[in-house]
Parts: sequence; structure tokens; C-alpha cells
Amino acid sequence: MTGARSPFDKGGRMRNGDFDPGMRVKLSELGRRHSKFPDRRGVVVAPSRSGSAFRVQWEELKTADFVHRSFLQVSAESQAEQGVT
Repeated sequence: MTGARSPFDKGGRMRNGDFDPGMRVKLSELGRRHSKFPDRRGVVVAPSRSGSAFRVQWEELKTADFVHRSFLQVSAESQAEQGVT
């Protein structure tokens, strides 16, 4: 049987990404260059099936958008919550 492999491991953590559901993110430098709203911040809702994009709920919007991983980076608030320096 062939098909899309889940981007999650058995523990529910992302297999091939830096972003977990619930993690706060902002646009990366590349994302800011290609956006009308460079200061957007949001929360990761879920990964795409391929794991190369993530569904992000932006603070100002009611609906979530799929955003490619290269356009995202972990926000300082999320790093502080996880204890990353």
C-alpha cells in the first residue's frame, strides 16, 4: 500500500518540521518580503499532508491559511513558553 506518509510520529510530534500545533509563529524574512502584512503573528493549527506547509490561524483573521514552512518562524513568545534561549 502506497500513500502519503503522516507528518507525525507515533507520539504525535512533527516528524519533519519545527512547528507543532499550538506553537506561536510569525512571518520569516522571506515571508515578510512577500506579504502585505509583514507583522502578522498567529498560531499553528495543523500541518499539510506533505508537511511542507502549515495551517496558521492569524490573530487578525477569522479563517486559517496554509503557509509554506519557509515563510514561517517561531515567535519569541513561543520560544519563551518552551524555555528556549
